[in-house]
Amino acid sequence: NYIDRYNQPDFEAMCDKYREGLSADYFVTSTNAITKNGELVNIDCTGNRVAAMAFGPKNVIVIAGTNKVVRDINAGIVRAKEVAPLNAKRIGHPTPCTEDGKCHDCVCQQRICNITSIIHNCYKWPGRITVILVPENLGY
Repeated sequence: NYIDRYNQPDFEAMCDKYREGLSADYFVTSTNAITKNGELVNIDCTGNRVAAMAFGPKNVIVIAGTNKVVRDINAGIVRAKEVAPLNAKRIGHPTPCTEDGKCHDCVCQQRICNITSIIHNCYKWPGRITVILVPENLGY
């Protein structure tokens, strides 16, 4: 079954859907950056995406464009912070970065850069994470 987190009456109901996603058979997502060594770098607001990528769903499918490939973990974090203002603006979070497009490392409830995750590998569960790299620019 498809879990629609966006079509919920309030934040609590949306969080219930986030939790439901952790027990899904398949979790389809994207990533903020993929290093040339294959690490997945992500910065999340609530952490539901990085939690599901790290543990929970039996299978994780990550779909990303080649625009998200970076040199290393540090470049991945820089990339994630550079695109965060665009995402904050898209979802209507009134943060300082939506005003000028630059990260201010703000301290506010609407901040979307709360949890940083780096997945180095998935050796514990071989084949659990599948990355589909699409040869075009996709998303932020």
